[in-house]
Amino acid sequence: MLVNAIAAMDLASGIGLDGKIPWKCSDDLKRFRRFTMGDAVVMGRKTVESLPGALDGRFVCMLTRKPGGYPDSQKSQMWFNSLTECLDTLRLSHDRVWIAGGEEIYTHAFALEVIDQVWLTVMNGVWGCDVHFPINSLKDFKSESVENFNDHSLFHFVR
Repeated sequence: MLVNAIAAMDLASGIGLDGKIPWKCSDDLKRFRRFTMGDAVVMGRKTVESLPGALDGRFVCMLTRKPGGYPDSQKSQMWFNSLTECLDTLRLSHDRVWIAGGEEIYTHAFALEVIDQVWLTVMNGVWGCDVHFPINSLKDFKSESVENFNDHSLFHFVR
């Protein structure tokens, strides 16, 4: 199973402010949809709750510390208390998984060394974010490609 991380950050590695993405970038949202369509997407509870609605065409798994989880979530199909358990379960039914935040989930996934590739959008600006992408975790990855756009760049890293 291929495990990817996908994220968008500002020039100060910020990924969110007050529970929201502080910039608007329709190109990045379309790319997220295109890349993750048909695959499993793993997110922390706060990230799932921040979604405006369900991610159609994706199998969303929520990670939470809450015992008993969130069995009635309208935005996720499964919940887990452990990233390892989540990935072990997904391995049975999915060829590709996307780790899609937030900060704690990215940090934990990098620490477990389960990520094979990273797709990272870097916005041209700083938004004073209160949650950040663990950019230092990319030290074990090499840059495969970079695409530059008007207001952002897309980096692809591989382990």
